[in-house]
Amino acid sequence: ERNVTDIVNHFNVGAHLLGTTAERVELAKLNLIVGKRAKAVAAYRPSLKYFTTGLMLLGENGWQDQYQLTFELHKEQTEVECLRGQFKQAKDLICLMLDNVKADTEKAEVYDLQIMLYNLNAQYQKAIQAGKTALDLLDIHLPNKEDLQTALQGEIAEIKELLRDKSITALIHEPELAVPEGKVAIQVLDKLILSTLQSDRDLYQVIVAKIVNISLKYGHTPEGAFGYTQYGVLLGSLWGYYKAGYE
Repeated sequence: ERNVTDIVNHFNVGAHLLGTTAERVELAKLNLIVGKRAKAVAAYRPSLKYFTTGLMLLGENGWQDQYQLTFELHKEQTEVECLRGQFKQAKDLICLMLDNVKADTEKAEVYDLQIMLYNLNAQYQKAIQAGKTALDLLDIHLPNKEDLQTALQGEIAEIKELLRDKSITALIHEPELAVPEGKVAIQVLDKLILSTLQSDRDLYQVIVAKIVNISLKYGHTPEGAFGYTQYGVLLGSLWGYYKAGYE
């Protein structure tokens, strides 16, 4: 386990000697694993090399023959390009994925990467539009500007109802969110916190409340924790419920 990166490096050097498609696919999977590990410690250049090598191993027919693996490698490659500041490459990869992905949830994941790209370029209105497109694919619809206050009051009322028989401290024992669509929705909404905090404070409040609502209904995610903290800020600094905000 600890030496898997060294093993993959050796296999990559001799990749041209692999005799079967199955062997190339297995090595591509290993490159995805070690690439994610490298990305997790901010080793972006090595991680990009692993993802690129994985895609090379799958060849030109990767989307047809190994759809899910090709999608995962492209997704990771795009995120790394964003984090490295290579925005042109990231944009091209996003366009490539949108031309090839099939399921609405996967399309939403690609738009989630587009939000990251726009946020990093301070193009917050474009990020919000990409987020709305992603959420529409997940059957979650953000309100129009004239309906924001009504939508916010509805979200707050729903949160109060969901918390009626629960203490805030007990929420830590709630299960993790298991529905794939819900996980992607939280990821999208989490990125939209930055977009809206910079450009549309009313929509920001709705998005924060919606993250809390989804989390209370379906379970927690790491990204959802940021939504809880932002809701705590709103409870205290904006609405005057300091004790609940602190909890």
